[in-house]
Amino acid sequence: MKIVIWNANGLQQRLHELKIFLHTNNIDAILISETHLTIKNHIKIPSYNVYNTKHPSGKAHGGTAIIIRQDIKQFFHSSTAETHTQATAVTINTTHGNITLAAVYSPPKHKISAQQYENLFKTLGNKFIAGGDYNAKHNSWGSKTVTPRGRILEQVIRKLSLNTISTGEPTYWPTAREKTPDLLDFAIIKGLSKNNFKTQSSLDLTSDHSPVLLNFLFKPLRSSTSSHLTNNTTKWDQFREYLEEHINCNIPLKSPEQIEIAVTNLTDTIQKACWLTTKPEENNWKFLSYPEQILQKIKEKRKFKSIWQRQKTPINKRRLNAITKEVKHLIQTHCNEEFHTYITNLSPYEDTNYSLWKATKRLKRPTIPAHAIKKSDSNWAKSPTEKATVFAEYLQNIFKPNITNFTDAPTDHSLRIANETDPIENIPPTSIKEVTKLIFETRNNKSPGFDLIGGKILKELPPKVIRLLTIIFNAVLKIKFFPTSWKIAQVIMLLKPKKDPHLPASYRPISLLPSMSKLLEKIILIRMKKIISEKNLIPSHQFGFRNKYATTEQIHRMTNSITTAVERKEYCTVLFLDVEKAFDKVWHKGLLAKIKEAFPLPYYQLLKSYLEDRTFFVKVQESYSEVCSIETGVPQGSVLGPVLYTLFTADIPTTSETKSFTFADDTAILAVHTDPIKAHSILQQHLLKIEQWLNRWKIKVNSDKCKHITFTLRKGSVPSITLNRTIIPQTKTVRYLGMHLDSRMTWKHHIKTKIEQIRQKRRDMYWLTCKNSRLNMNNKLLIYKSIIKPIWTYGIEIWGTAAKSHITKLEVLQSIILRTIVNAPWYMRNDQLRKDLKINSVEEEINRLSNRYKSRLENHPSEPAKKLYSENLPRRLRRKHPNDLLHTT
Repeated sequence: MKIVIWNANGLQQRLHELKIFLHTNNIDAILISETHLTIKNHIKIPSYNVYNTKHPSGKAHGGTAIIIRQDIKQFFHSSTAETHTQATAVTINTTHGNITLAAVYSPPKHKISAQQYENLFKTLGNKFIAGGDYNAKHNSWGSKTVTPRGRILEQVIRKLSLNTISTGEPTYWPTAREKTPDLLDFAIIKGLSKNNFKTQSSLDLTSDHSPVLLNFLFKPLRSSTSSHLTNNTTKWDQFREYLEEHINCNIPLKSPEQIEIAVTNLTDTIQKACWLTTKPEENNWKFLSYPEQILQKIKEKRKFKSIWQRQKTPINKRRLNAITKEVKHLIQTHCNEEFHTYITNLSPYEDTNYSLWKATKRLKRPTIPAHAIKKSDSNWAKSPTEKATVFAEYLQNIFKPNITNFTDAPTDHSLRIANETDPIENIPPTSIKEVTKLIFETRNNKSPGFDLIGGKILKELPPKVIRLLTIIFNAVLKIKFFPTSWKIAQVIMLLKPKKDPHLPASYRPISLLPSMSKLLEKIILIRMKKIISEKNLIPSHQFGFRNKYATTEQIHRMTNSITTAVERKEYCTVLFLDVEKAFDKVWHKGLLAKIKEAFPLPYYQLLKSYLEDRTFFVKVQESYSEVCSIETGVPQGSVLGPVLYTLFTADIPTTSETKSFTFADDTAILAVHTDPIKAHSILQQHLLKIEQWLNRWKIKVNSDKCKHITFTLRKGSVPSITLNRTIIPQTKTVRYLGMHLDSRMTWKHHIKTKIEQIRQKRRDMYWLTCKNSRLNMNNKLLIYKSIIKPIWTYGIEIWGTAAKSHITKLEVLQSIILRTIVNAPWYMRNDQLRKDLKINSVEEEINRLSNRYKSRLENHPSEPAKKLYSENLPRRLRRKHPNDLLHTT
């Protein structure tokens, strides 16, 4: 393993030559001190991970970084950001066990005590390599002189039984001739033998410090290159032939045990067919290539640097500076040409593997560093295995019913007895044609479950396997038994936006289920939807997870009610409920009670089998937690989960004096009256019914996240609302379904928020859309239309009623972006520019999308949505209503 210690004296300006050094010398890890990085700097190196610690002052001095190959098994260990010491530590897996690499920098002007040194080294564990610029001199590691800091550090090294590794040669080369070169950069090790290291100096990098190369005799463990069963080398013809030969459709499927065996054998056979017809994926290590001219100049520079270090004459220094400048210029020119070639060749089409969208995706979904997770005992989980265990323990506590004091819980005895005497309606069986159609609709890029059988593999299955799959599905529907292996969820944790990355509660669990399980869920869902439609089981105010029901219609319903109240000089007070862990806390017993009440008995039996005995394990990188049980919740990532949740919450109490607006778990209750006290009373009475309903079905509301807002132009105020004896805070603005509503319904706050989002997205995409970018103009416009424009067009059919002064702000921002894209001269008018680019103005876009929205409402399956078009709102104020936009020709 090749490890380098280097004081960069400013990393950003030496980044290009560092990339050449890393790839030409095949460096595994480099420990860098004096990076001079700030929050404005973002370092990226292909095939390497970058960890850094900035100076606590936030200014461009000091700081450390570790750059390490991505295919080495690693995890972030710790970071120290003190004025006297900055350090970055990463733990890697090697054949010698876990070893922590630490980059250390100690500025010369600060005093460091022995205790501070001890604290630093104790945080690194029992095996570590801590290399960097300690600014400490002592004869024991090869310095020519001894300094007070060197004495203190040498005492700590002896006290803690540490060792030092150095070249014994100067690493610091001051420019001034009167100053003497000396050794400042070295490594301190613990738990490792000095005999396992070979050290040498390097002259490749430009700095006043020479890099130190450590050759560590133990090899690092590499991460696996792929977690897929297939790749581009898979021979699909042989894959189908193998399955045709080894699959037997004549198998008994009359008991749960036989179904389990059939599912296991089918999965194993498909996996084996993939392995036999797929070559192992080679390491996709990306090497950067550089012209021979640059590599020769680097060798020449190395030669001049060696001469200057031996002689230190002014003429040699001038020669070194000249060739260093020449090498820097050559590297920058080459990198600029490579970058412009890359930009020029970007395309949104398949012939370049959609390179344009991949370039923008890296910005929309930036790489999130792996943070340590805080355990329940206040210790830290740093390795992937520890994190997986912590997440699993956290989720196991989440997947348990909420505790309530309500005693009237539903039981099997309290359910209607008629279910047992009703004529049994068997679940309609599926067919090969239906299964084939569902497989065809499966997306290839959907993440597979733990069995790694994804959409692409399903689409390549031969007819014989599809027939067997159909037979298994029909056996499940007949016996009402859902296979256990299809109820195992592989959970990955995704960090929620703007949350503390060190807390398990800041992560959202996503269940990756077997693809064949999802096919069966779709078949069940198709049959359930028919019953749901016939019995009208989902209330009209629920718009979530329903075909052709969108957020726009729900917001339109709410704004019409608010607008009517404002026009009539009334108080419209609204409470927005936030259900805590809505999908993860669904009470299985209560859900099954409602299913048994609404569906024929076979559906109840099958869904009971589907919900019971579910298990999960958490995956973090390549590590897994133990398998844990699930007592509550509908799997996030499943097909049936959303519908089961809407059925569970379908009977939420409603009243004739209030209006309910529900989209999945986002619920709003609205009350209107001319008297603020009466409006408060109406809403409070409704909430008392909701409180009882929440307790009965073990649903918990997060009172701190609930919002209470009153829409009115009058001066009076509605008293605060209480929920579960907690006062809900009142606010002037609220965010509902992605739109920002203010108490006066001016849309000022919404447009202001969208402008901020557009500006941020524009900054992210500026390297592609700026006037100097070589990306062709059509692709620049495509980025604007597909990435930036949707930010402000969402919900435009509703907020398009805002005052012209607010809409003009968006018009100005659009003109600025378009002028930048085409590098328009100052004398070109904006309207002419839009005409040439065939881009609508904001007003034109409002009219276009409103007309399309009008057509959608006229053919909408929901009666409340259909009424939106014909609803006549009262008129008092000189304001536009959403209906005005719909009737504009």
